[in-house]
Formats: sequence, structure tokens, C-alpha cells
Amino acid sequence: IIKYQDQRCIIISATAEFLVRKIASFLGVRESIAIKCECVGDKFSGKAYGIYSFKEGKVLRLKEYLGKDYEKWMKDSYFFSDSINDLPLLESVSKAFVCNGDEKILKIAKERKYEILTF
Repeated sequence: IIKYQDQRCIIISATAEFLVRKIASFLGVRESIAIKCECVGDKFSGKAYGIYSFKEGKVLRLKEYLGKDYEKWMKDSYFFSDSINDLPLLESVSKAFVCNGDEKILKIAKERKYEILTF
């Protein structure tokens, strides 16, 4: 992330929003999109709401988040993933990276010549 310090960075996760925000903050990332969790009073109800940021939902939530600027930002965007569940978002960015990918996404990454990172 330090390498991309001057770039706009958004973490998109299928994890609960309250966790993703803390992790993003720890990593120095100011923007994040995650599953919205319902609160009743000051406690989580265990229910989620809205479009889940999972599979195609990640693209929908990103479109919602960026609004009218979506097309502009996607023209020169990078996305890093390790999972086949992120294929819709990998397909929508200008440069896709697969990091320590699962078998399914690695197969597609090789076919489509996505950059593959292993660490």
C-alpha cells in the first residue's frame, strides 16, 4: 500500500463494515466498502442490509459509492484479489492483479494474462 500512497485506494470487502473500517484505518486507507450491519440501539442485531459487497455486489456497491465518477475512475483502476468471488470486479477494472489466488481464479488469471503475485 505504501507504493500506492499517492493513489486513491478503496478496500472492498465482503466482511462486516465495522471490521473493514478498522483494518483499512490500520493500513492507512481512508475509504472502504463493506457489508452494512444493522444496529439496534448501540448493539449489532446480527442482520445486514443493502446490497452485499460480494461477487457482483462489489461492482454495484462501487458504482453506488463513486456515483457519476464511476466511469472516470474505472478507466485507470487496479484491483487486487485472491478469490474467484471477485471475478466481476476484476473484469471491470483496467488492470487486474491476482494475489495468492485460489485455483479457480489462478486458472482464469493465466488465461486472461492478469498479473499474478505470490508472497
